[in-house]
Amino acid sequence: MKKVFILTIALLAAGATVITSCKKHVTEHEENFPHSNVKSMEVSVAQSEWSGGTGGYEATKTLSILSADIASNGAVMCYWKTNGEYVAMPLTYSTGTWVSHMLFSHTSSAVTFISYDDDNLSPNPGFQTFKVVTISHTGLIQNPNLDLTDYKAVKDAFNLVD
Repeated sequence: MKKVFILTIALLAAGATVITSCKKHVTEHEENFPHSNVKSMEVSVAQSEWSGGTGGYEATKTLSILSADIASNGAVMCYWKTNGEYVAMPLTYSTGTWVSHMLFSHTSSAVTFISYDDDNLSPNPGFQTFKVVTISHTGLIQNPNLDLTDYKAVKDAFNLVD
């Protein structure tokens, strides 16, 4: 009887040691970005996909990373790839004697890219590349001071891959 009692105590002690020493393996992503839902997608627009005329051009792309929840509660950011870098949109820039604009709008399923010049002589933008980033409301809450107009800051904050 004494042996059974000692064996039982030993097994309980061993079990308690195993249970209390167990530790969940937590990845760096879980520690830094818990429960955030951030997605990005590079989008190319061919010259033939732009519609419009000298007053401006637009191209609409349906994207799988958009949803009703993102459109209502999250954020959609677009960045235009120019000279090998992503620049936040909307963007107004001088091209010499006139001012050009690159902007976007979105629905729960598509993004429309818009390009126009102030002189009403807008050329077709040609082949263009954009990065679209969607951030769930939890991702926004967890990063209240994140400058969404700075692609590098967004990329670093959410571990996005170019």
